[in-house]
Amino acid sequence: MSLCATLCYVIYNSLAWPGASTATLTVLVAGVTSSGATNQKMLFRILGATIGGLIFGIGCIVFVYPFADSALPFLISIALVSFIGAWIARSAHLGYVGLQIVFSFYLVAFQEYSIPIGAFAGSKLHGFGAPLQMSPARDRLMGILIALFVMWAVFHQLHPRRVVDRMRLGLARLLRMEADLFSLIRGRETGRVTALREDVHALLLEIRGLAEAVPFELDEHVKRDTEISDEIQHALTSSEELFLHARAAWPRADETSAELTVVKTINDSVAQGIRDMADTLDGVQKKQEPDEIASALLASRTAAASSESLTSVLSSYTRLQRQILKIRADA
Repeated sequence: MSLCATLCYVIYNSLAWPGASTATLTVLVAGVTSSGATNQKMLFRILGATIGGLIFGIGCIVFVYPFADSALPFLISIALVSFIGAWIARSAHLGYVGLQIVFSFYLVAFQEYSIPIGAFAGSKLHGFGAPLQMSPARDRLMGILIALFVMWAVFHQLHPRRVVDRMRLGLARLLRMEADLFSLIRGRETGRVTALREDVHALLLEIRGLAEAVPFELDEHVKRDTEISDEIQHALTSSEELFLHARAAWPRADETSAELTVVKTINDSVAQGIRDMADTLDGVQKKQEPDEIASALLASRTAAASSESLTSVLSSYTRLQRQILKIRADA
């Protein structure tokens, strides 16, 4: 990102084009840690600047403001575009487009300061007046296009970082956090359990949100990345199910010492297996082969065959194990 911002700064100063300085700002605002997410944000930024700055902004300058004899058309246009932008900004997927529409339009509409409209000649209307130039909208869009080209060269050609790589590493972090939860729950550390569960939930939402950026990789590997993204999301669901089943199987006060030993053994095996799965995703050599842990779980489950919860734990574990191995193989 530093390289991109520097290149944009050099380009618009070399061209003596200060109006295109939005290129550097675009890098700082739209640049994120993966190429797909960056492409998504850049596309939304271009779309918002085109609608707000070119269509609404220049449209008002050409077709509305020259014929205005009062402040009313100016105020109405501000209100309408603000409403449209705010309505789009409430979208869970296109909210950034709405913000860019309003921001781009405001840069065009509020470019003239202390210039009155029509009948207000000789007076001031809250310090603002109808804009008289179309160049700010053009310069802003060209600055965004310059940033788009620079970021494409750096993020895609020099230092690619794909969305699924971030999702895979995020899944590995999530598995380690869930393994830590087993130990904390056994120790009855309620405060730390609550804080860690909140962190797990936040990371889960982050990983699922990253999946929306996968189609924006815009290269020949998009189909493969989409399949890996789907597998990662299935693994997220399986990891949640595994934790819930393991939590339900935790011993009750009325259980015998033999049953307590079996359940504790299963929980220890699950926690170690989850950590090994995280190592698998990171490419680290596993401490135990997956089949060994699954066999230990099966043996423990056999010793307590009457427990339906333990059967669910084994089923969820083996399903998650297969998904993790497939994710690693595809990556």
